[in-house]
Amino acid sequence: MPYEIYFQFAYLYLNKHDLNRAVHFLRKAFFTRPTAQAATVLSFTYLIKSIKEKHLFTKALYWCSVATEIDKTFTPALSLFVNLNLEKDEASTILTEKKLERYISLPSATQSEAYFDSQINYAKCAFNKKRYGECLERLQVLTEEETRQSAVWNNIARCNEALQKYDRAEKNIKKSLEKFQAKKSLPQNRQREKMILTGTPSWKQSSPTI
Repeated sequence: MPYEIYFQFAYLYLNKHDLNRAVHFLRKAFFTRPTAQAATVLSFTYLIKSIKEKHLFTKALYWCSVATEIDKTFTPALSLFVNLNLEKDEASTILTEKKLERYISLPSATQSEAYFDSQINYAKCAFNKKRYGECLERLQVLTEEETRQSAVWNNIARCNEALQKYDRAEKNIKKSLEKFQAKKSLPQNRQREKMILTGTPSWKQSSPTI
């Protein structure tokens, strides 16, 4: 049976909330054609199952890792991997940092919608290890990003605060507020800017409270 048919069956059972059958057909799809998409959906399905069966969380981690290895450019897998691993433990943070570094170094990465969040999380890896100077360097490449400047400067302020460079941190916060006010006046930017400053996907997982 072709890969697409197995996938279709899997989605049918996902919609019917029959996760065991969904896993069965997702595995068949993957072993027919090992794609990052199949591995990512397997990871997500195991993640749902792990709510009631905690031991299945390791399978969710495994399939997510498989997906990122099959296709380094498949950002849904990378985003899921980061969310599952970034602050889990030191070893997981190191692995996450390596995967983010590998993705960011790809020539196509800067054109992706996932680039901003990937770079923010890459900076957070350094922050978590108290490598504040390195964190600042990683944030600096985002200072020319047009639509989300307030979040960038807010995180730069937190780095300077951690370095006890309070005058710089104060200037950074003022700049963050200026950028926020400038964008707030544009209706199409209000919802996006609000999302960044209040949590997802920047530093709350990714942003403001590093």
